[in-house]
Amino acid sequence: MKKQVLLACALVLLASATSLQAQSATGQITGTVKDSTGAVVPGAAVTAISELTGARRDATANKEGNYVFALLPVSVYSVTAELQGFRPAKRTGVRLNVDQVYRVDLELQPGGLTEAVEVQAATVAIDTETATVGQVITEKQITDLPLNGRNFLQLLFLGAGAVQTTGEQGSMRQGQGTRSASWGRGRPPTTS
Repeated sequence: MKKQVLLACALVLLASATSLQAQSATGQITGTVKDSTGAVVPGAAVTAISELTGARRDATANKEGNYVFALLPVSVYSVTAELQGFRPAKRTGVRLNVDQVYRVDLELQPGGLTEAVEVQAATVAIDTETATVGQVITEKQITDLPLNGRNFLQLLFLGAGAVQTTGEQGSMRQGQGTRSASWGRGRPPTTS
């Protein structure tokens, strides 16, 4: 009887563990391959190559012309689509951040495989695939930022609309310091 209870508990734990999602340092590139008329191009060979490491991933556009590169490591990528009878289309400079879904739609032009159309991704990517909001703070921003009172939580205010009203570090709002932060600048804390 005891063994059956232990076995049942173990199965419940295993079942719940598989439903948990862990955060990972990966992102996703997705898109649609179309021709110059706007019609989808199924069966196109799509390749994503990291411009930093040379790592390569291959995919094939499905019958709706869609492709997905899931679980890609953070990097800068070039994405290429090829199909017989079309010039290859290539997008370079695709910067993929942690937990980002970057959409790269490619347009194939009629022509031979010796010709190629290359587009450089210089625009800011907007994540239209999910409703998540995120921001990457670079090491340079952290080291160059004059933290008021050296409170690391003030890095949170770099994100648009980030406001903390109460919490463990005291009362904070964007543009206002904490009482401990005021004390750190050489002024005694004030009471309100």
